[in-house]
Amino acid sequence: MFPLLTRAFFSGDPVVAKQASRFVGEASKSHGFFIVVNHRVDANLISNARCYKP
Repeated sequence: MFPLLTRAFFSGDPVVAKQASRFVGEASKSHGFFIVVNHRVDANLISNARCYKP
């Protein structure tokens, strides 16, 4: 299973923020990545970012 971070972690609650921070650290160490879901980033922005070539 892929490590998923939901938008619920971005509630502004410092306790939840600390939990999210731990989650990101653990997911990065154990899997090398994590997936953010329900982030509300505009689909056009995501599409444009995928087209970017450095």
